[in-house]
Amino acid sequence: MAKEVVSATEKRKKAQREYLRNHPNYNVSLFLFKPRNPIRKFCQRIVGPGRGGDRIEGVTPSVPVWYAFSAFIYAAIIAMVILACVTTPLYQREYFLTHEFSVKNWFVWTDMGFAIVFSVEALIKVIADGFFWTPNAYFRGSWGFIDGVVLITLWVNIVTSFYNDGQITRTVGAFKALRALRLLNISDSTRDHFHSLIVRGWWKLFSVSQ
Repeated sequence: MAKEVVSATEKRKKAQREYLRNHPNYNVSLFLFKPRNPIRKFCQRIVGPGRGGDRIEGVTPSVPVWYAFSAFIYAAIIAMVILACVTTPLYQREYFLTHEFSVKNWFVWTDMGFAIVFSVEALIKVIADGFFWTPNAYFRGSWGFIDGVVLITLWVNIVTSFYNDGQITRTVGAFKALRALRLLNISDSTRDHFHSLIVRGWWKLFSVSQ
């Protein structure tokens, strides 16, 4: 059985290499960064594969740099979720009763800071492994998709705050609850349970309903 597994893995890798030889433009991130591009290699040294366990036609991440970058992102995620629990729409409404809206308000700066940090993270991962149409594409996996949704809602929250002079609607304010989904990245076991119950379970429920 072990030999069959190894043989199947080797056949799959051989098929992947053959496909990439026949389609040289397939594994080009953002239609610009080829596998041997130095900028792409630099990004691949910082982060792990966006999807799958092994990176196809790329370099392995530097373990100390990867762990340090991941620790920084995890700390930012925890801080973002804690501040989201503090700066609720009710808190902001009461805050603006005694303060005028300004970009200098502390929670406006913190939200923008988190948005910039996670945008840089997403850019590094997209350059390293592609957006969606590459083998290890970041947003092709379920976790990359969740990260993308959280990042979009974060920017929507910031833009809405500026547009409405800090007055956030209930719908946009509810987006803050989605930030907690990024906490799933901290624990592998939590991600596995979430994937089994929500992602796979949703598809099974959808199949049964047909």
